[in-house]
Amino acid sequence: MFGGNSVEHEISILTALSAMEHLSAERYEAIPCYVSKQGELYHGPMLKKLSAYRNLDDLCRRLKPVHVERRYGQPMLVSNGSWHRFAIPFDVVLPLFHGVNGEDGSAAGFCRMLQLPFCESDVLCSAIGQDKGVQKRLLQQAGFPIVPYAELRDGETQAQWEEKLADLRYPLIIKPAMLGSSIGIEKVTDADACMAAIRRAFAYGDHVLAETCIEDLRELNCALLHTPYGYQSSAVEEVTHQGDLLDYDEKYRGSSKNAAVKKRKWLKEGELVVMVQRMTLALASLFELRGVARIDYLYDTATKQLYVNEINTIPGSLSGYLWEWEGVDLTQLLDLIIQDGIQAYR
Repeated sequence: MFGGNSVEHEISILTALSAMEHLSAERYEAIPCYVSKQGELYHGPMLKKLSAYRNLDDLCRRLKPVHVERRYGQPMLVSNGSWHRFAIPFDVVLPLFHGVNGEDGSAAGFCRMLQLPFCESDVLCSAIGQDKGVQKRLLQQAGFPIVPYAELRDGETQAQWEEKLADLRYPLIIKPAMLGSSIGIEKVTDADACMAAIRRAFAYGDHVLAETCIEDLRELNCALLHTPYGYQSSAVEEVTHQGDLLDYDEKYRGSSKNAAVKKRKWLKEGELVVMVQRMTLALASLFELRGVARIDYLYDTATKQLYVNEINTIPGSLSGYLWEWEGVDLTQLLDLIIQDGIQAYR
């Protein structure tokens, strides 16, 4: 299942296409279930082709509307209407949504309600992973290092925003609290720019975060995988980008398909790698993450302080590149995620 009513809709499509391409044909049959931006479910063989998504409205007109139901205990993907009816039995749901109305616990809740086996994290963990404000409060209470921040709400006055921001120093990072994929994030250096950025961020929701910007910054990523033998951490990536921030265009609209791959940098500083991996495993246990997830970190080179930035419960491309450095390709990773989901249901 993929798509959904989210500004990260197109990224979800890319993750799903990659998963369907790399899923072991000997072990699995991939049954695509596309959720439109209007919340309608569709099925069809063309969903496995990138070219089909050039015009989403036209695509939906060519697909079969479907719904999910259980028949005698068997989950089924069933066509709507009376013409050309079909019912496809399936074993497990692999939710590959990004952002709200999917990754935020909605997909897990849908599966829970219909008693469908599903992969990745459960409802509560997914909801916390999406809401960066709640996430930061919990991280702070658990004693994990985070940068100074403030939570701003739509409907509050500018004076209230200024009061909340009084303890933070410029420059600041302004970002929507419920989004990922580097959407809506801005760096500001003064109060006027800050207020303008806050108002723009509210276009994506009613909850905005302001964070102190680390000037001597290195950004690090580490993935984790839940297995029957406990959590495993991946290699650690150092994020590289051209501007102050890794934005949406640079991340997903590179000049070539391999642009992002060429920019990936494997962190080899042993002490720092161990620090990141240990913190990743501790966070996995705290939030009871399932399947594969990714933790993003900020490292202040001046103070040598590592901060937790955010938790991604369904990371883009399932963070397959981080596992490839560990000798696990995407086909193997998908198998491990699916088996973990089936085991969780049992």
